[in-house]
Amino acid sequence: DAVRPRDFDEHIQFGAEYRLANVVSLRAGYSAPNEEEGISLGGGLQTKFGQGGLHLDYSYSDFGVFDNVNRFTFSFSF
Repeated sequence: DAVRPRDFDEHIQFGAEYRLANVVSLRAGYSAPNEEEGISLGGGLQTKFGQGGLHLDYSYSDFGVFDNVNRFTFSFSF
């Protein structure tokens, strides 16, 4: 993605996801040029449940001079 906000400099974000057996996902991303945010890593697990599914995701972002950010997401679809 190319991001051009009104009140900050423009920057580019890109990422990739690899899915293994439609159950495990590995993700990586990068935001440049951005002094605070750089590399993001994560993964997820997903399984079928009835006609829907359960998803558990985790991501880690390095925010340089700020604290690192850990995100957990649990979702259910039906």
